Amino acid sequence: MAFNKMDAQGVHIYGLRDGEAGFTLLASATHSPYVDNRPLLVAGKPEVRQYKAMFFLGKSEIGLASDVVPATAAP
Repeated sequence: MAFNKMDAQGVHIYGLRDGEAGFTLLASATHSPYVDNRPLLVAGKPEVRQYKAMFFLGKSEIGLASDVVPATAAP
């Protein structure tokens, strides 16, 4: 996932996979791109994952959440 941190220190990347109740914080990224290295839920079976991001300064998130972006993770 590529991003531009604009004037913020970085972005918090959140992810959601099928069967999960809500988005989970995956990383505090300061350099683009972010690569999701989590294993597939079912080995060998592609899955659609959803991502969103929030800018941060220090320990505070600022601004609005990004749009949700789907991506297919495949073996």
